[in-house]
Amino acid sequence: MSSKKAEPIRIGPAVNLLPHQLLALAASSSLMTSFLNLAAATGVPVQGYVSSARVREGAGGEPELALTPRVVVGSETDAGLVAELWREAVRYSRTLGLLRDRLRVEPAVRVAPPA
Repeated sequence: MSSKKAEPIRIGPAVNLLPHQLLALAASSSLMTSFLNLAAATGVPVQGYVSSARVREGAGGEPELALTPRVVVGSETDAGLVAELWREAVRYSRTLGLLRDRLRVEPAVRVAPPA
């Protein structure tokens, strides 16, 4: 291929995704699955999880994948545990391991005590 732009991949009748968008979806899904499995295994109840992923220009103009997950937990204690779970989830995920220096995970945690 001589063009730098990839052709969209057709998924169903109304969805066209570019290869880098599929990579972002795979990485985001892998992080979510790894994180939620680790949270369940360590007894950290997660009340909510949302995330976004995008390919952006990184240092030196090289592309990088930025994942921005957001988690809601019920206590400050759980919030403290979440920071370590993020690091573990990135190390645990084979998919994220393939991205190495091209991956940026920018998580946030919110505490919302049960009513």
